[in-house]
Amino acid sequence: MKNRLLHASFLMVFLFSATAGYAFPIINNISLQEPNLWLGETETIFLNCTDDNSTALAPPYADITTTTAIFPNNLFTVDSNGNYYLAIPTTQTSNFYKTGVFNATVFCKNALNESANRSIFFTVSNLSMNVNKITSPIYIGDIEEANVFVKKDSGVVRSDIAFGVSLNGANVALLAQPYYDFAAGWILRFSTAGQTAGIKTLSISANYGRITISSASELQIFNSIESSFLSVDKTWVSANDAITVQLKAIERGNPVEIKKEYLAIQMDSTSASITEITPATGGVYNVKFNAPSMPAGAHTLKIAFNYNNFSNSYSKSILYTIPVSGNIFLATEKSTQVQLKFISGNANVVTVKVDGNGAYSTLLPPAKYTIQITDGTPMLEIFDANIDTNINEFDFGIKYQPIVSGTVSGIQGAGIYYYGAAFDYSDAHLKLPYDQSKINDESLLSAYICENWNSGKKACMTDWKTINSKIDTVRKVANIDSAELNAAYIIGSPDGASVEASAEKDIYALNEKIKITGIALNGAKNTLPEASITISLSGLPIIASGKSNAQGIFSLELDSPGAEGTYTATVIVSKTPYISSQKQVAFTVVKTSDLAIMGPDTIRMKPGDTTDVQFRLINVG
Repeated sequence: MKNRLLHASFLMVFLFSATAGYAFPIINNISLQEPNLWLGETETIFLNCTDDNSTALAPPYADITTTTAIFPNNLFTVDSNGNYYLAIPTTQTSNFYKTGVFNATVFCKNALNESANRSIFFTVSNLSMNVNKITSPIYIGDIEEANVFVKKDSGVVRSDIAFGVSLNGANVALLAQPYYDFAAGWILRFSTAGQTAGIKTLSISANYGRITISSASELQIFNSIESSFLSVDKTWVSANDAITVQLKAIERGNPVEIKKEYLAIQMDSTSASITEITPATGGVYNVKFNAPSMPAGAHTLKIAFNYNNFSNSYSKSILYTIPVSGNIFLATEKSTQVQLKFISGNANVVTVKVDGNGAYSTLLPPAKYTIQITDGTPMLEIFDANIDTNINEFDFGIKYQPIVSGTVSGIQGAGIYYYGAAFDYSDAHLKLPYDQSKINDESLLSAYICENWNSGKKACMTDWKTINSKIDTVRKVANIDSAELNAAYIIGSPDGASVEASAEKDIYALNEKIKITGIALNGAKNTLPEASITISLSGLPIIASGKSNAQGIFSLELDSPGAEGTYTATVIVSKTPYISSQKQVAFTVVKTSDLAIMGPDTIRMKPGDTTDVQFRLINVG
């Protein structure tokens, strides 16, 4: 008994002494947030570690291993309560994106490098889904069936799964509780009734435990019956014109034979009778009908298709036209193939050839048009020409007279072009050629207009005037913006007038009239009739004016300067559109020494008589 007490006392002393002499880290508690994770979740290890002698602790760490990898030295983080935790993410961007068993060996050390460790295990699993079968395309009202396998890692999950189905994000009710087929997997069935046609995103979700996964694929849904209107062969029509519409109908992929009773055709609210239905290729049918009588202008073609409780409609704008015709030529020296273009908007262009006699004819819907008249190089554009149902305002409303070799007195150039319009328009642009061989100096080129052109006489009844233009010396054309119509044009440079003149004599007596005669000429030295002639004496208010006669000749008298001397008379010739010219004529005025004898007009004498007669001698110089 005594020996046993001694032994016990010795043991107690030994244990007490050991506690008093050494310090060790102690792992008081280690735990996991979740021992079984799904891939993508984050595991957290919680650690409580102390030193039994209050020796300072180094940051704890864990070495983590799997069957395929080692991840050493993963440091814990301390929280506000002095406890430690380590987050281990298994997301795709993490090093821990793996499945299987993870062994985390946790190390707790003090400042004396004394340590304690403990291991803890957790498992990461992957839930996957494979949709083996869906039927696509499918028709509205059909039952769709999806075959789905769900696996946890490599094992098939056959129970405790909640499935969901959606189309374009909208939930779709399953027709019955999904069941597992050992060959096909989970069977999910739903109806497409109430869906619309188109390509849908079919999403199937599977919830297992606390995780939900999904798979998306395309599902194309067709109407069980579909129809399409392919074309209308014409959109500009007149009453009773035959119009052909191409259409096609399909029922579950098979062509539908189109019959009259399936169709209703109207122009606005006026019915049109179908005259013929003929099959084309590929299940397409040609439906022919006659355009009902309608006013000129825009109308709406309406076609309705009804078959087996399916309906579809089609509409198209149709323009009813009016005849446009006329003769474009006035009296002209050539027969030419002129082309007319009627342009409406950016796309609709009607080209009309004018025959050799100038006649043209076409059909146009009422609208505002840009009209182009092209005759080789000469081209006129008329903007916003209004062609409406009152077609009489347009018939024969365009007139064109080209005189290619026509010339104008006073203008170097050849080619006169007359354009007329008897309808409303907003603006016009004109492009005209010029004959370089007829022009001496291209830098002096201008466009000339005659606003009162007599097409029968081929003559301008007023003066030609210059107008603004842009001369293109490379293409040899002139561009005229905001051109006037009902006027004639020519492109050229002004011709020069000249004058030949002289005084009747070189010396005039004091107070004697000064007579100057001459002839007006053009640039080709031909006589220039009806030219204005002005004669003035330099430095004196003595002027005489007049016109040349039909032969270009003129003769004018000036008052005497009233004093002796040598004088210069300036003779100026001018005529629109010629460039004026002048010439100087010199003469002298002097006092003369001439004598005059004055006596009776008659002396009566008989034969043999003698008489005295008195004569007076006068100095008239």
